[in-house]
Amino acid sequence: MNIIFATFQDDDEFHELPNFDLELFASNTSAVNTQESEEPIPTSDSLHDARIGDFIEQNKNINTARKTKTDVNVVVWKKWCSSVVEERNLEDIPPMQLDRLLCHFFINVRKQDGTEFEPSTFTSFQRSFGRHLRDLGKPYCLFSDKEFAKSRATLESKRKQLRQQGKRRRLNKALRLNEDEMEKLWSTKQLGDHCPEALIRTVWLNNTMHFG
Repeated sequence: MNIIFATFQDDDEFHELPNFDLELFASNTSAVNTQESEEPIPTSDSLHDARIGDFIEQNKNINTARKTKTDVNVVVWKKWCSSVVEERNLEDIPPMQLDRLLCHFFINVRKQDGTEFEPSTFTSFQRSFGRHLRDLGKPYCLFSDKEFAKSRATLESKRKQLRQQGKRRRLNKALRLNEDEMEKLWSTKQLGDHCPEALIRTVWLNNTMHFG
């Protein structure tokens, strides 16, 4: 199919646009290799699952994986279990027995110096244990299954007790400036809308005061 575009006149001179042979153009593009470069999906279910597992492992957060291993296998759970003469691995303990052990763990575990952990640390322990069990393919969940309702309630009670004792990482509320201090900031033009720097400071101060 040959198409010749119409000519047009500009300052009494005629200009003709090029003649494009569309059939030739189409034949050239069809000659390009359009085969997919991606690997075909494996037909074997076991091979397919293995590749998916490898992909997940390679992209796990390194710090999260390290913390899970530390909490479960080294510092926390194993050490506490040895103090109560429990030799089984976490994943080898039946759910009902594991729920009772977790209750005692949340109530009694302490730092190496004998002091209490922060409330958020206990939640972190529970998450590490849950990840460990999930990664091993266990069909139960510490966070939702009814078999672990008592350990979840114990954990929440422990966190509440620690918060009442003042154990928390964050202050109860943002500290406010008094009226004299605020007046000084405005009078010395540290705050205001007279220049970009003062305006940014004013926005920042208002956000921190009102949103903590």
